[in-house]
Amino acid sequence: MISSSLTQDIRLLDEVLSEVIASHAGAETLSLLSELVETCKSTGASEIAAQLDVTARRIAELPLEQAYYLLKALTIRFHLVNKSEQVEIARINRDREREATTEKPRGESIAEAVADLRRRGCSLVEVLETLQRIDIEPTLTAHPTEARRRSTLRQQRRI
Repeated sequence: MISSSLTQDIRLLDEVLSEVIASHAGAETLSLLSELVETCKSTGASEIAAQLDVTARRIAELPLEQAYYLLKALTIRFHLVNKSEQVEIARINRDREREATTEKPRGESIAEAVADLRRRGCSLVEVLETLQRIDIEPTLTAHPTEARRRSTLRQQRRI
């Protein structure tokens, strides 16, 4: 379920982006963008193939400049939605941290794991012996969807 705060954030960013698109690419491009977004939202799984063909033909008929603005607007919209989701995750984590107590530690935290072990009757010696046998090696990867151009990151920080 999408929270009301995330919905509000996305709606606000959509409104601001719509103003920018209208002023730079025109009302027709904004209308087409809105149409495509609504089409994607309302298309059911069984209708996707047919709708993709219709949408592809519609986009293929566009003048190059309008297609450029449309793609740019969609890319920016996806980045803004992703950023909104990142902010929402930070908001949720912050709220969970505020609500945590010694008696009821934050869920999925080390403190909760320690409290659970204590409830199960594990001794400190048993836990330390187990921890000494564990080999934890972090792996750093760059997920393709997380790759960002420096110029995009600078713009996001500025926003």
